[in-house]
Amino acid sequence: PSTLAVGGAGVVPLAPSFDTVGAFGATAADAALLAAGYAPAALGLPGTAPTAPRMVLLRHALPVAPHAEAAVQALGARLQAAGVPLRHAPAPVPLAEVAALHRVVLLAEVGRTHARLPPELLDPGLAADIATGQAIPAAEYLAALAALARLRGRFWAGFAPGEMLLLPAAPDVAPNDGTTGDPSFVIPLTALCGPVATLRAGLHQGLPLGALLTMAPGQDAALAGFLLGATGTELEL
Repeated sequence: PSTLAVGGAGVVPLAPSFDTVGAFGATAADAALLAAGYAPAALGLPGTAPTAPRMVLLRHALPVAPHAEAAVQALGARLQAAGVPLRHAPAPVPLAEVAALHRVVLLAEVGRTHARLPPELLDPGLAADIATGQAIPAAEYLAALAALARLRGRFWAGFAPGEMLLLPAAPDVAPNDGTTGDPSFVIPLTALCGPVATLRAGLHQGLPLGALLTMAPGQDAALAGFLLGATGTELEL
């Protein structure tokens, strides 16, 4: 869902500016239906398919392996062949800058949220993040929040209302080491606050490649409706 569109009651907080309960499913449509079960009615889920969805393939938003980029381009071609208008465009603002500001906000909030946890009982990485966050001055934290808001406004102003953005889910294949993988593409989209869906984009050497679909904040019903509209078609997102 859109960032902060779903409350985190009952969930241990991490960074209150970003914490949002998402959903996993065998398909993106399954995840949209699951989210509809717990999301507030104001989001309008599961949503209805837009009458004329338009897609924007973001090019060179962040460094990505050639085979990952090719898989997303192939998915874009499938969407276009299915009748979805598609154009290519660069990101209106540097996503690396968005991610860097997100990191400042996240660390500052982690440090303040979990300041009382005994570090000797924590995972070393989390303990280090809490200590780093506690050292971030309030003025720097507030400046990062304000800068994120400005970049968010500039980013979404670069697209027409109702456009969906398509980009890689990660710079390479999913890892096989038990981790959740490289979040460098997901993080800036979280900071940009729109609803996000992860899609299958193909395989490379037996490991999956993913793509992301996102829309402007509050467009959850439109994105969910598009995913559900693809169910049972040749797209099957």
